Amino acid sequence: MRASRSFVAFFSFIALVLAISAWSAHAQTAPGPAPLAEASQKIAQWEKSLKAAEELLQQKGDLSRPEIEETSQSLSTVVGSAQALRGASQQALQSVSAELQSLGPAPAEGSPPEDGKVATTRATLTKRQAELDGFISQAQLTIVRAQNLAGALGVHEQGQRTAFILKRLPAPLKPAVWVDGWQQMLSAVDDTMAAPQAWWRVIAAEGMAGVVLIGGSLLLGLTLLFAWRLHLFLRRRWGPNPTIDEPSHARRILAAGAMAVSDILIPCIFLLALWRIVDWAVPVTTDFFTQLVGGGAKNLVAFLLVSGLARATLSPHLPNWRVIPVTPQGAQQIANKVTLLAIMVALFNMIYLMGTKDGPVAADAFTACNAFLRDLVVGSIALSLLRREYWAAPDARLAGIMGLVRRFLILVACVSPLLSLAGYAYLSEAVLIAVTATLVIVGIAWLLRSVMLESLSLLLGSEVTDEGAAVPGASNAFRLSFWARLLVETVLWLPAFYLLLLSYGLSPSLLNLIINRAVSGVQVGQVTLSLTEIVLALVVLVAGLFIVGRVKRWLSDQILPTTRFDIGLQNSVAAGFGYVASLIVITLAVVTLGIDLSSVAIIAGALSVGIGFGLKTVVENFVAGILILIERPIKVGDWIVVGGTEGTVKRISVRSTEVETFDNASVIFPNSELIASAVVNWTLRDRVVRIVISMRVVPGSDTKLVRDLLLDCARQQRRICAEPAPTVLFKKFVDIGLEFELRCFVIDTNYVNQVTSDLNFAIDNAFRAHGVDIAHTASVVRSRPDPAALPAPVTEATKQPKASGPIAAEE
Repeated sequence: MRASRSFVAFFSFIALVLAISAWSAHAQTAPGPAPLAEASQKIAQWEKSLKAAEELLQQKGDLSRPEIEETSQSLSTVVGSAQALRGASQQALQSVSAELQSLGPAPAEGSPPEDGKVATTRATLTKRQAELDGFISQAQLTIVRAQNLAGALGVHEQGQRTAFILKRLPAPLKPAVWVDGWQQMLSAVDDTMAAPQAWWRVIAAEGMAGVVLIGGSLLLGLTLLFAWRLHLFLRRRWGPNPTIDEPSHARRILAAGAMAVSDILIPCIFLLALWRIVDWAVPVTTDFFTQLVGGGAKNLVAFLLVSGLARATLSPHLPNWRVIPVTPQGAQQIANKVTLLAIMVALFNMIYLMGTKDGPVAADAFTACNAFLRDLVVGSIALSLLRREYWAAPDARLAGIMGLVRRFLILVACVSPLLSLAGYAYLSEAVLIAVTATLVIVGIAWLLRSVMLESLSLLLGSEVTDEGAAVPGASNAFRLSFWARLLVETVLWLPAFYLLLLSYGLSPSLLNLIINRAVSGVQVGQVTLSLTEIVLALVVLVAGLFIVGRVKRWLSDQILPTTRFDIGLQNSVAAGFGYVASLIVITLAVVTLGIDLSSVAIIAGALSVGIGFGLKTVVENFVAGILILIERPIKVGDWIVVGGTEGTVKRISVRSTEVETFDNASVIFPNSELIASAVVNWTLRDRVVRIVISMRVVPGSDTKLVRDLLLDCARQQRRICAEPAPTVLFKKFVDIGLEFELRCFVIDTNYVNQVTSDLNFAIDNAFRAHGVDIAHTASVVRSRPDPAALPAPVTEATKQPKASGPIAAEE
C-alpha cells in the first residue's frame, strides 16, 4: 500500500510538472492581441462605457439599484477586457522584442546599409512594437479609469445607503402620525386587494389565461411530487433515528440539517414555482401583484427556514438528537417562540410591502408606525426567549460566551423600539437585520465546521480538534490535521465574513471592487501580482514540495535499496533528486506568478556580489555540500573522526553534515570544515576492520600450542574474514613471559566489540582447557576506534584491499 501511494505520488509529480510546463508554454506562445482595427474598436467601446458611468455619477439625486448594478457590471466587464488585451499585448511584445533583438542594432549613420529584407522586417517589427506599446498603455489607462469610477460608484452607493439608514421619519409619538399611518394602511389594503384582479385582466387581455391555468397547475403538481419524494428520501437517509441512543455531534447536525431541509423543501419549491409562473405571465417590473407574490414567497421561505431550523436543532421530542445546548423544558418553549417570532417578522414585512405600490419605499408615516409596532412585538418575544433558565452551557467557557450574547441581544431588543419611537425606523431595521444575519450566518458556519472537522477526523484517522491537534501518534497525522482544519476554517469563514459585511450595510459595489482589485492584481513594475496567481503559486509550491518529499522517500525506501548501490550512494542519489526536484518546483511557482525568469536572472546577478560578501560562509557550505555529495569523501553510515569527534554520519545536507557520536549525541559540522580539514574515514573503501589482541603467557609455555589455539579461536568466529587469514605473531620475550598477538579482520565495523568479546571468551576457555597460563591481564589493541555501546547501523559489507588500515599499537 505504501509503495502504491509513493508510486502515485511520483507520477503526480511528473503530471504536475508537465501540466505547469504546458500551461507556461501556452502562456508564452499565446496568440497576440486582436488586429489593430478590432483592438481600436474595443478601446472605443470602453471609452463609451466609461463616459456613460461618468455621466451617471454626475447626476444629482439618488441612483436606483438597477442603475448601480448595471453600471458596476459594465465597469467590471471593461476592466476584464482591458486586462485581457494588456496581457496578450505584453506576451506578444516579448516575442516581437526578442525578434528585434535577434536582428541586432540598426546600422549607424554612415555605415553600409543592411539587406533590404532585413530592413523591411526591422521596420515591420518596429511598427508592431509601437502598436503593442500603445495597446498596453491604453489598456492600462482604461483599467485605472474604470477602477476609479467603480470606486466612486461604490462610495456613492455607500453614502446613499448610509443616508437612507440614518433618515429620520416622523416619530410615532404624535397622534397625527398614527392617523396618517392608518389612512395609508387602508390605501395599501385597497391596492393589495385590487392587485390580483389587475394582474388577471392583463393575462386575459393577452389571451394567456388558459396557458397560465393549465401550465401552472401542471408545473405546480410536478413540483409538489418531486419535492415530496425528495422530502421522504432526506428523512429516511439522513434524518434522526430514534433507535440510536447516543449519536455523534456531527450525526446530530446532519440530521438537523436534513430535517430542516425536508420540512421547508416542499413549500419553498412550491412557492418558487408559483412566483416564477406569476412573474412569467406579467413581469415584476410592471405589476404590483407580481411584486407581492415575490415578496410574500421570500418572507414565507424565510419563516419556514427559521422555524424549520429551530425545530430541527432543538429537537423537542428527541432530546438525544438536540444540537443546541438548552434545557429540556426550554426546548419546546424556544421552538414555539422562535416560530412565533418568525411569523411576526414575516407579517410586518408583508404589511410594509403592501405600501410600496407607488415606489420602492412606503410612505413615511406608514413606515414609522409599522416599524415601531414590529420592534415592540419582536422585542417582547425576544426578551421572553432569552430567559436564563432556557439555556444551558456544557462548560464554563461556552457559558461565558452565551452570557455575553444573551446580554447583547437583550440590549438590542430594548434599543430597537426606542430607535423606531425616535423616528429612526430604517436604522432600527438595519440593526435587526445585522443581528439576525450574524446569528444565522455564524451559527450555520459553526455547525458546518463541526460536521466537516468530524468528517475529516474519520477520514484521516485522527481527531481534528479546535487546536488542530491529533490523537497522540505520528507527527504526520498532527501536521495533516492542522492543515485540514486550516482549510476548513478558510473555506467556511471567508464566505461567512463576506456575507456579514453585506448584512452590516457595506455597499456591494464597494465590497466587490475591493475583492476584484485583490483578485485582479496590483501592477508592480512590469509584473502584475494578483491574489489568484499568488494562491495558485502557493498551491503549486506546497503540492510540489509534498510530492517531491513522497517521491524522495519512495526512492530511498523502495527503489534504491534494490540496487547494488551502497547506503551512502543511495543517500546521495535521493538527496540530489530532492534538491533538483525542489528547484524545479520553485521555478514552476515563480512562472505561475507570471514573473519572467530572465528578470529573476538579472536580479540574481545583481545580488550575487552582495551575496558573495554577506553570505560568504553560507555559499561556501553550500558548495562544499554539493562537492561532498558528488565526490563522496564521506557518506551516510561512514565512521569518521573529525578533530576530537568520532561517530557515524547520519545526514548530509547542502549546508551541514550531522554526525552521531557513540554517546548518542548529534554534532553538526559545516560542510566547508569537512572539505578544508583532515577527516579520518574508517569506512571509505570498505567496512572491514582489523583487530589485534595482545597477551602474555608464562615462560615455558608451548608456543606452538598457543599459536594453534589462537588460530582455532579466530577461525571459529563467523564474522572474521577467511581471507586475509588470521595470523599469530610471537612478538618478543619479556621478563614476565612470552608476548603474542592475534591479528584478524572483521567483516564489518559494527561487529568489532562483539567479535573482540567473543574471541576473549574463546581464548580464555581454550587456554584453561589446555593448561596454558596467562602471565598478565590481556590487552586488546584495535586498528580502528571503539564504537562503544552504541554501534552504527548494520549494513552490507563490501570487500576492498585489506592492506589499508593502521597497524596495532604496542602496549
